[in-house]
Amino acid sequence: MNEKEKIYHKITQTEVTPEDGIVDKREIYPDSFDEKGLFYGYGKNVSYETNDPRVALPFIYAICSIFFIVGSIIIFASVLSGFYPIAIFGLIFVVVSSYALIVASKDIRNIAEKHNIEVDFGLVYNLSIGYKMISRILLWPIRTLIETLKK
Repeated sequence: MNEKEKIYHKITQTEVTPEDGIVDKREIYPDSFDEKGLFYGYGKNVSYETNDPRVALPFIYAICSIFFIVGSIIIFASVLSGFYPIAIFGLIFVVVSSYALIVASKDIRNIAEKHNIEVDFGLVYNLSIGYKMISRILLWPIRTLIETLKK
């Protein structure tokens, strides 16, 4: 098994202060392709990357189900209001989220089989873990702001 096939967890943290002077944005956001330019001031970037099926599968379930629910709501609202052209956008949400779920879970299960990892915990478990991860990611800026204001 080569280095690329191993399961990994990578956390990248970058912090910039005015004492660092003017820095390239690519130093703050090393994983981003579109961050170009210069930066001065306070900045912090935290990114998390993994190919662990026990983490990736619940996250994929949660993200795809959110888009599926949003698409279903759009379809339902457009049918109730009688404005049917908007239902096309809801249909796009539903189809893309379903396709992404099928393709991503297939790839994740292939990685799990290579490493003899059991990932089939059930839909409810995967969704609950995925929503917890998403809420932590979405609430992270708020927690950081509160911690900064406490100082």
